[in-house]
Amino acid sequence: MARRHVRSKSLWKFQEAVVYLAVAEVFDDVSWNVDRRHTPAGMSIDPDILVGPTDAPTLLCFVTHGGASMAGQKKFWRTMTEIFEARMLPGPPVLFSVQCSGSLKHKLDRAYSALFDSFLRWQDVNEGQALARSLEQLFHATPVGTALEALEHVERALCDGLIDGWEWFLTFCKTELVALTSSPQTAPWLREREAFGGVAKTTAFRRALCKWYALPQVARDSIVSKVPVQEEAASWQFALELGWFRRTLRGARCVDEQLLAFVQEDIFVEVDELVELIDETLPLFSEYARSLRELYRLDWVYEWILTHWDRLTDSTGMKGALRDVFDGLSYTEEVVDSEGHWLLSAMMQLRRVEEGGQDAYGYSALARELGEEEGISRGYIDIADMI
Repeated sequence: MARRHVRSKSLWKFQEAVVYLAVAEVFDDVSWNVDRRHTPAGMSIDPDILVGPTDAPTLLCFVTHGGASMAGQKKFWRTMTEIFEARMLPGPPVLFSVQCSGSLKHKLDRAYSALFDSFLRWQDVNEGQALARSLEQLFHATPVGTALEALEHVERALCDGLIDGWEWFLTFCKTELVALTSSPQTAPWLREREAFGGVAKTTAFRRALCKWYALPQVARDSIVSKVPVQEEAASWQFALELGWFRRTLRGARCVDEQLLAFVQEDIFVEVDELVELIDETLPLFSEYARSLRELYRLDWVYEWILTHWDRLTDSTGMKGALRDVFDGLSYTEEVVDSEGHWLLSAMMQLRRVEEGGQDAYGYSALARELGEEEGISRGYIDIADMI
């Protein structure tokens, strides 16, 4: 198993070598960043191939090598950081992504297409598939070595005409990349640099997306339309408390700079797909959003707990109270539309405060205390079965 991993990790050298050679045919001053000495200042993650000066490149190439679905999803979030750090560089540079092998979910494909100036997946066309096969055959026919040795093998194979699909890929680079680098970058990315520059630049986009995810649709519509919200629903009082919205004579309006800049960017057209992607790949985000929407209930919930303290400090009484929530017997209008099990969530929060940290007590710890090894899945638990 380990040996196959080593060989698969070496295949990327051949794939990146082909991309490097194609880009070098089109541009001067091309760097293959295998030694990680050509990482622009301000980027925490190393780009694969650069065109131009290290700290002010005109083109950055990101080479993706595919893999398992979950690995591709994790790589997506890493790539998000690369992209928005790159957008802060002088210029900013053109961003080109090549996926040499593997596949991505449809929503990931759409997100990549929106994020990069150019996104090419070899598996989408016959010539690209042939190019990928030729490199894999070359890789298996040659000793596994350094990136420089892989480059020499690829150059020799190109001279011998042994790599199918090369002319197709070279033509794509000549037409697509030259056109992109010869035209000025779009204004939205420049606006983003002005809005996010200097303050949390590596996380500003993700912060705005997290805030957007937590807001109800009425608040989202208000941000896009720039029309204050007349209805202050209880489920988004947190936005007022956290300073994202402010009350005015005409209603509540968004004043959060990150949210206001977020809706102006090109990637915003894909926001629905990004939200769905978060639901699929980061299920704990829904718990984060739910906890924000439940903030306004806390005073009532803890008052209820104090009122029923004697019952809750008895094991039989606690079990009955937890069951009552399922049966609706302890619901009032304060919690009738509550998401999840409001009493359990409140008791767990109290336990975390007692233990001294948000990570001090969670669903896994609860399961261990109850002697349950099953029934826990990404933060969801069937309390009815456990009591």
